[in-house]
Amino acid sequence: MTLPSIFEPSAARGTVKISTIDLYHTKLLPSLVQLLRRHAPGVDLQVRANDCSHIHEQLAAGEIDIAFAPLGTKTPGLLAEPLWNDRLVTLVGTNNPLVEPLTLEAYAGAAHLVDAGHVQVSADGIGTSLVDAILSARGLRRRIALVLPNAAGIPFVVAATDLVATLPSRIVKGLLPMAGVRVLTPPLPDIEVSPRMFWHHRTDGDPLQVWLRAAIRQIAAGT
Repeated sequence: MTLPSIFEPSAARGTVKISTIDLYHTKLLPSLVQLLRRHAPGVDLQVRANDCSHIHEQLAAGEIDIAFAPLGTKTPGLLAEPLWNDRLVTLVGTNNPLVEPLTLEAYAGAAHLVDAGHVQVSADGIGTSLVDAILSARGLRRRIALVLPNAAGIPFVVAATDLVATLPSRIVKGLLPMAGVRVLTPPLPDIEVSPRMFWHHRTDGDPLQVWLRAAIRQIAAGT
């Protein structure tokens, strides 16, 4: 890694607070911790679960320094950049009658399972995500029958029920292989989705934060 000349990581001391959804842990955190232990052993990490609806307030108040969140998170007043490009896939149980090619109507008519890290769901069951925006533009709405706090339990529920789940493919790779689950191509436009790294203007020029963001950028490029 190329380190900025204005910052000496081996002499740095401090704590960096990161918020993320659980399954970005496997893609980013092991390599990030390894890098810190090697280059900046005086820097500690505190990692907490994302609350996508409050990321702006948490970054502005200094409660967190960096957030990893899915595409579609509102970001007024924040700096952001994509970490990697991805595509959406749909998980169904092996006994689910849905088969490819899926029609948009069949997809929207299925009962859906989502995780709260990727989809905000209102009290009336309406999801606010890229998938829901695409369906809404075509006069369709999916029924969100189950919301989980994270993605780890999704394949187990999908395997045991008729629910379907649509997630970025890299997250699905972290959940599978698992008996009783099939991966289908959703009938959605061929769009790329990407998690983003967010930070506040307040920390944009902080030497430790600049160095850490560069490290995260490099790790993400190699995932």
